[in-house]
Amino acid sequence: AKELAIAHAYMQLASIQFENRLRYTQSVDTSVNFNWFIPRMLIQLLLENAVKHGIAHLPQGGEVSLKLWSSQTDLHIAVTNHGHLPQNPDQGIGLQNIRSRLSMLYGTQTNFTLFQQDDKVQALTTIPINKVIEVASSHS
Repeated sequence: AKELAIAHAYMQLASIQFENRLRYTQSVDTSVNFNWFIPRMLIQLLLENAVKHGIAHLPQGGEVSLKLWSSQTDLHIAVTNHGHLPQNPDQGIGLQNIRSRLSMLYGTQTNFTLFQQDDKVQALTTIPINKVIEVASSHS
């Protein structure tokens, strides 16, 4: 819940900066528990990358969307934005930091992918639910 609040505040500030060039949508499935713990600032960093490397380069602007849902075993976080992947998208420090943090916290149970889909880029993060519940219960 705290991470979603930070993400919302960041997108409000970005919307002021980009005015009508930035549209933001957020969808959180009812299967997502707002007490689950995810890495701090993960969602905000994904949104920041979408704005900085996507929308900022488009004169007409575009949309950034955040979607969270869970399956039986995983929490899925998807950030999608208008734009195109650079030639070497894995060289960015922000993406390397995301991958490193996820790997340190969840080992091989996590996945982070970045891919082009038509005129949009999607960053998809998968985190094992047993880990987000485990951390949440230790904070109770």
